[in-house]
Amino acid sequence: MMTTKKLTKTFASGSLAIGVLAGVGIVSTPVNAANFGCNENVSFTNLFSGDEIICNTKRYFNFRDFTSISNGATTPTLADIAATVTNPSPGEYFIDFQSALWSVGPGQSVDTDFKYDVEALSGWITSVDQELVAADARNGGKLVILDTVTSPSDPSMFITLNTTLDSSMTPPIVMPKDQKPVIPPQKILTNSKDIALVGGLGEAAISDFRQSVHQSVPEPGTILGLLAVGGLGLVSRFKKQK
Repeated sequence: MMTTKKLTKTFASGSLAIGVLAGVGIVSTPVNAANFGCNENVSFTNLFSGDEIICNTKRYFNFRDFTSISNGATTPTLADIAATVTNPSPGEYFIDFQSALWSVGPGQSVDTDFKYDVEALSGWITSVDQELVAADARNGGKLVILDTVTSPSDPSMFITLNTTLDSSMTPPIVMPKDQKPVIPPQKILTNSKDIALVGGLGEAAISDFRQSVHQSVPEPGTILGLLAVGGLGLVSRFKKQK
């Protein structure tokens, strides 16, 4: 059996920091207000109807081009897939995609495709990665998730991320994570996902996989902390002078 499972503790920074920094021009404000925020489980039905997720300084939007087909297995629809964005550490953002219907048995297959954009509202995206969080392939089953990353503003940008579990090979292929730098750093990236599961003589399933983006500047909480420390220092110095 080939499995990979990773539990990540997450937390959300306060929205006050975003508001303060936006007021001084550090964080840009998107035209469309966010419908959902950090740590919220959002159905694809909402996202593909135009809703967005804004988690601190990351904006996930323009979900589009959804297709899902199957052979012998239940076909996942928009209502069967959800996404959750978390910000576990400064500069690091996860979007997890979850569905109970990415599962095939002998002779079955499922293929799901979709696109979305991610924007750094401050700073620049410097690297991307993809990870299988809860996945399994055995007895000849195979699953492959390909992510093609491009930039709307830079036609030369082309990154491919590949995560694979293939038990039909000898030895089995186990590639649960792939990470690539973004050179040069970008403000907006387009992600094109292709999730393919083939049962073969066995079975394959994935209930959770993750896309991560990393940025180059301190998070709002970090910046405000530095400003607060600096402010205390100025107050202390002013009192001494008095």
